[in-house]
Amino acid sequence: MPGTIVELRPASAFPHEERATLWNDAFSDYFAPSHFDAAGLAAFETMCDLDLDSSRVLVEDGRPVAFGMLGVRGARGWVGGMGVIPDARRRGHGVRMMMALADQARARKLETLGLEVLAQNTPAIALYTGLEYRTQRSLEVWEGTPEPGRVQSPVPARAIDLDDAAARIGEPVLAQAPWQRELEPLRRAMPDLAAVTAESGGASATAVYRANPERVSVVEIAARGADPNARTAAIDAVLASWIEAGPGRMLRLLNLPAGDEAGARLAAAGCAVSHRQLEMSLRLEA
Repeated sequence: MPGTIVELRPASAFPHEERATLWNDAFSDYFAPSHFDAAGLAAFETMCDLDLDSSRVLVEDGRPVAFGMLGVRGARGWVGGMGVIPDARRRGHGVRMMMALADQARARKLETLGLEVLAQNTPAIALYTGLEYRTQRSLEVWEGTPEPGRVQSPVPARAIDLDDAAARIGEPVLAQAPWQRELEPLRRAMPDLAAVTAESGGASATAVYRANPERVSVVEIAARGADPNARTAAIDAVLASWIEAGPGRMLRLLNLPAGDEAGARLAAAGCAVSHRQLEMSLRLEA
């Protein structure tokens, strides 16, 4: 708009209360609304290693109208949230924000910049594709309240420590986890993480999770072994252990790769895919 003054400022220049309001306004009409209070946003930023000095808030004529959060781990970065408030859209702010985050990532000498976008958000997918992001894989959010008896297994599950769980799951699997479910950062942020494993016919299934009276949030679940039926029995034993320990609790697993065998067992337990996302990535050049 003629005469409009647009500035990009570090997110660290704004208090959490103001940025939480901006986040909530930007996602108020989204396919999957997201809401934070100031304390919740601060905890999310810490857990997800979001760099407030490299993240940006876009100010239009003195009013914050858009934001973009840059997460950093090693040489890899990701967009930990980006949005524009409804009455400031269709002015190019989304492109400005994404280009600013890419510039910050290059300044940090990162190699890649990733993001997730809901599969039905075709305007955003077109924006990211135009900025040379490429789809890496499809991810699914699984949710549901399983009923006792929906899955059964003749083998028991047992609690194990997190180091044992990480070794059983294996580095190749852990290295492919979406940034929201990376085990080591979550271990630092969540002291109440727990782990469980089950073995059946030479196969095993291991999971890391966080539980409270209302919900089991699964951080990782993976099965190993040559026999698919034995892997199924082991996964079912893990699921049954959660269901039996807390009937009526919701079960939630964020961003499971599409086609993962755990998805079929979650469906058998009474869960369903609530959202599908595309994981996209931009290769950065110096």
